[in-house]
Amino acid sequence: MPFPFPEKCQEPKDAWRLVRESAKIFNQALCKLDVLSNREEIENDAQSSVEEMIYSYFEIDDTERMVIADTVNVLIPSFHPRTNQEIPALLPSTERQRQNYLRCLTGQLNGWARKDYKIHVNVVTAPSLGIGMVVLEKVHSDSQPVTRDQESSKEIIKTLSSLQRVVAKTHGTYELVRGLKVFHKNHLYITKPLGQRFWTYTAALNDADEIAATILTRSERD
Repeated sequence: MPFPFPEKCQEPKDAWRLVRESAKIFNQALCKLDVLSNREEIENDAQSSVEEMIYSYFEIDDTERMVIADTVNVLIPSFHPRTNQEIPALLPSTERQRQNYLRCLTGQLNGWARKDYKIHVNVVTAPSLGIGMVVLEKVHSDSQPVTRDQESSKEIIKTLSSLQRVVAKTHGTYELVRGLKVFHKNHLYITKPLGQRFWTYTAALNDADEIAATILTRSERD
């Protein structure tokens, strides 16, 4: 993709301003570099300062920013790990990552939902089993959300056993597989491995699309 020059942008004056401000920051960073300076710290400071300008210049929206963050923080380090570096995609997800996933997922789904309903979501994890379960519930829009990240192998096993009995009545037996999604009444249960790549913003966006498509398909059948 060719680099769009400022005069080709929708707002040329703003684009030229961003270019000048970015150049000023980099020139200041170069002036700080010397034999005794912390090069990595200076580079990181300069990059952080111009990051927002770059997003503005290329008119990158919030969704695109989330995908970029996943690419930089998880995907690239996993595809090209440094020597003796752990692969981020295979590491267990943190509570913060799962909360970001939940916020992104519910943000997408509630943005598409009817105004009189919204989605509440919780997650239960079982590190000993290596899986997590996302539980989505359709509620009236005036209900207050209670989002929680609970660690409980017993809770997951209990829920899976209950779902197995429900599914067996209409579809026979089922196996616990990655990305299993089961609808039951006003709930949707999703099982996911605990690896970081399953709890990224990108995963949340993809899951939201798949859930919406499944709901539409179910509605057409019904």
